[in-house]
Amino acid sequence: QTCALPIWLLHQASAKGKASIRRAWLRNVYDITPADFRNFWDAQMGACAVCDKPFTDDGDADVDHDHRYGNNWWAVRGLLCGNCNRASGLLRDDPAIAAGLVVYLT
Repeated sequence: QTCALPIWLLHQASAKGKASIRRAWLRNVYDITPADFRNFWDAQMGACAVCDKPFTDDGDADVDHDHRYGNNWWAVRGLLCGNCNRASGLLRDDPAIAAGLVVYLT
């Protein structure tokens, strides 16, 4: 099961349809509600949990979750920008690999 929001589908939907798609995606993929999403947003002050880049809207925020536990509400860690979310995945969510990259870059 993919975690990505079907952007192509959003481009074809009305504003009401987009909200409905987003609600279904949050519920079906992460088992969270729009209110849960908003709680993460507010706790992070509308910015990426890693780099602090401000989100321009909720479509900019990727729901980050621990893949070891599947797509469950309790596996959601927070909201990331697309770049940080991809980087986390490419680093296999492994802190040791991330630390090695930090050492390499410094």
